[in-house]
Amino acid sequence: MDHRVALFGTSLTIASIGAALADVPGLELLPVEPSRDDGLAGWVDAHQPDVVIFDLVAGLPDSALCHLVARSDVALIGLDLETRRMLLLSGERAGLLTTDDLVRAVKKLAPAEAPAEPGCWRSDDLPECRL
Repeated sequence: MDHRVALFGTSLTIASIGAALADVPGLELLPVEPSRDDGLAGWVDAHQPDVVIFDLVAGLPDSALCHLVARSDVALIGLDLETRRMLLLSGERAGLLTTDDLVRAVKKLAPAEAPAEPGCWRSDDLPECRL
């Protein structure tokens, strides 16, 4: 079964990634124009991709980001080729029953060492999402 991969946008980053992934077996690439009348969220609802890849520099529309983060069946992958960074967002949910659950999640997600350079994301860089 192929993985349906939406490539959002027309930036050089997205064009380059599309070219690099074009011959990878098991991937069905679905280009998405940012000016679609139904918006990215509507397009995703209609076409059901497994993953949406987008350019971190160009970003995603705020409403689409909130909609997609709320979905557990679509992973988001943001790419910044200049800084060689990839941001992965998935709708994976985990139960939080105790402080130990939280500590396990932090240890699983936090890098073992500090990154070579500080990250570029602050909480106020992202829109407020009410889920």
